[in-house]
Amino acid sequence: MNKLVIIIVSASNIFGIIPLMKLYDDKRYFGMAIVFCAIISSILMHITETKHKLNGLCLVKYSKLFLNTDRFFAIMTFIYGLYLFHRNQNKNMLHVIFIIFGGICSGLGEITNNLFLYTTLHVAWHFIAYYSLRLVSF
Repeated sequence: MNKLVIIIVSASNIFGIIPLMKLYDDKRYFGMAIVFCAIISSILMHITETKHKLNGLCLVKYSKLFLNTDRFFAIMTFIYGLYLFHRNQNKNMLHVIFIIFGGICSGLGEITNNLFLYTTLHVAWHFIAYYSLRLVSF
């Protein structure tokens, strides 16, 4: 069960393709680099994850390094998302509600000890975070 959770949560970073394609179309290569680094760091963090009573798939001795790298690029991606949101002339309340819902999914996923709930909420978080970047891109 542990390995399946790790594989599913790691693989859910495939949703990162959604903003990457839009950023590529808009020739926003700096944004693409940030999102790409966020995707890779998230995958590395999840395959080495020891939180939530998980044992990691490999490279477990680097789990803290990958966790901090993931946090760094998550923050950088969030700041970049705020920049896109600020610059977007077509922003609306749906964008804000969507982002808040994603934050709730992330927060609840972090505090639960139920692996099924964690997996469901974290996959939802990945989708919402990446799709939100797509929504606010202009």
